[in-house]
Amino acid sequence: MTTQPLLLKSGTVFIDTIDYSGRMTNQTLPVPTLVTESFRGGGMDGSVEVDMGLEPLEATIELGGIEKAVLKLFGQPDVGVTMRGSFSRQGGEQATPGRANLRGLIKSPDLGAWKPGEQTQTTLTLAVHYYKLTLAGETIWEIDVPGGKRIVGGQDQLAAHRQALGI
Repeated sequence: MTTQPLLLKSGTVFIDTIDYSGRMTNQTLPVPTLVTESFRGGGMDGSVEVDMGLEPLEATIELGGIEKAVLKLFGQPDVGVTMRGSFSRQGGEQATPGRANLRGLIKSPDLGAWKPGEQTQTTLTLAVHYYKLTLAGETIWEIDVPGGKRIVGGQDQLAAHRQALGI
């Protein structure tokens, strides 16, 4: 028997500790993407991609209506955001928690189009400098850009570099 995938059943978001349950319509987690450079040294038959760090991390949150409290966070450099999801398998009753803890700068509060008689929406874009993803109680990754940490599957990929720098 094959195992069914974990599917998102419900989700919410907390922005600056305020719960936006019932108002969050969509949230997009950051996508960690490596910056790579091609390297080909003498004696190599081809090139290899070399890890040169991460591209900037970005998240988006869409809220139904206009939320004054989040608009007032525009330009704040260290806003805390917690995205939570409840996952389960088809036919399964057990809920599996997922959580993304983010910290960053709200760089874009988009109020969209205002059309009489139609729903309004607030879309926030967050420039993320800290990202911790936890699924079923297990930390998948923890990325602290200013702290020089990139922990994936329990392995700190940058520990040796911090040690070499004495930080």
